Amino acid sequence: MTKKAKNYFMIMMALIGIGAFYLIFHCPIKYLTGISCPGCGMTRAFISLAKLDFEKAFYYHPLWCVPIIFVFVYILFKNKHKKIYNAFICLSIVLFIIVYLHRLFSNNEVVNIQLERGLLYRIYLFVLK
Repeated sequence: MTKKAKNYFMIMMALIGIGAFYLIFHCPIKYLTGISCPGCGMTRAFISLAKLDFEKAFYYHPLWCVPIIFVFVYILFKNKHKKIYNAFICLSIVLFIIVYLHRLFSNNEVVNIQLERGLLYRIYLFVLK
């Protein structure tokens, strides 16, 4: 097996592992920490989008359109216009952080903090007892 084939195999195994983890525990970040991640709700937003329910898509994640736009920006500007591409990436990161913090601290039902449900917190309590 060539080095390139080994790399592809390792990538595929990692993706399968992540996929299996997601199917069992859903979001690995929330499972470990008890805190929703910045992308929380994105899958449900895309499912709502597939059903043409734009209101629910925005409810689950107001930035659901950014990954779709990213694909086009990547294809059109990645190699030709690095400044536009980099500006889009930076703007996207800033938007995700702002929206994440707003959702996290505004009693949003989708994004929340439940430390007591996180694996790390449960391990911490187990070690203390």
